[in-house]
Amino acid sequence: MKALTIEEIKQFETGYFIYIVVIYEKTNSYYKIDKINNENLCLKLDDLGDYAELPFSEYGKTWLAYRNKEYAECKGELVELICKLDDTIYVPWNFDGVSSIAELKVVFIEINKLHNNYITNLGEITDMSISKNLIYFQRMKHGVYSEQDFNTEWFTDKKLAEPKLQEV
Repeated sequence: MKALTIEEIKQFETGYFIYIVVIYEKTNSYYKIDKINNENLCLKLDDLGDYAELPFSEYGKTWLAYRNKEYAECKGELVELICKLDDTIYVPWNFDGVSSIAELKVVFIEINKLHNNYITNLGEITDMSISKNLIYFQRMKHGVYSEQDFNTEWFTDKKLAEPKLQEV
């Protein structure tokens, strides 16, 4: 999830669309490259002919460019995710005298200002009509894992989760 380098931007042709993040503003969107020179990236903002010139000297300070908007968080803040959709996370657990490591698939990622949450498929596989399953579901944090608990309660590597299993 790295921003493009200036050298990569200079390789694009006129007419190519890139996603621009203006840091600290809410003007992030796809823009069409109109021309590129050694000093500026010139973008066509709309079909009316409005242009913007972004100086390369300000790159990384006031603006960044990405191939896709998926590489940037829409508020202009870069997001470094611990894992991505469909990745497996590992959660050591102990319940009713049995312990193991749950292997859960990340099905949704909630991005917010405090911390990101990784929502798993745990809710899809738990029958909540049985009170024992409900207690297990609650102890497994309802399948929602916060970045704050990464590498303490949940892991992206099963081998890292195994020592924690001894503690639960």
